Amino acid sequence: MTQRQFDYADEHLIRTASKQWHEIDQSDYWHYLMDLSYVELQQDLFDYLFPAFLIRWWEGQLSRYGGPESESNIYRA
Repeated sequence: MTQRQFDYADEHLIRTASKQWHEIDQSDYWHYLMDLSYVELQQDLFDYLFPAFLIRWWEGQLSRYGGPESESNIYRA
C-alpha cells in the first residue's frame, strides 16, 4: 500500500483495506473521507473502497443520518 492516512495513522487504513465492503463501519467511513479530502489517493485502493463508502453514504441518506457535519463529510471530499 502506497497511500498514507491523512493523520499518518496508517494502521487504520490498512485495517480498512483488509475488510470486505459490508464490514466497513462508521469509523472507517470517517477516516477514509478525511483521506479523500486531504491526501493523494492510491487508485486501486480507491477503486476497492469507494463503492463501499457510497453504499454507507446512501444508507445514511435513507435513515437521515450522516449528513454534512464537521470536516468529515462526503460533500467536502
